[in-house]
Amino acid sequence: MAYFFARVELHDTEYDDDVYTILHEELAERGFKREFFSINKKLPRATYLMKAPEGMPTTGAVRLIKQAVFETNKTASIIAVKFESKEDIQASELENISE
Repeated sequence: MAYFFARVELHDTEYDDDVYTILHEELAERGFKREFFSINKKLPRATYLMKAPEGMPTTGAVRLIKQAVFETNKTASIIAVKFESKEDIQASELENISE
């Protein structure tokens, strides 16, 4: 099972602006999550994980991200990486997701 790791930073926007809420919702609708593999740990700001649909290239993930960014009426810097297994990515000191 492949996955995408993405970072999306909106231009001319502070992270606590409401426009990031729109971005989070739009990316969630497209399958991106802000949680690190369902272990109740949140990813750092503006980072997302997605289980890659069968055969989707990284360009497909970037296309989905651009669609979500479009809904914010902003532009963004985007980085997306595809990896093949959960063992290919490690994290440390992630914060717990608040209830």
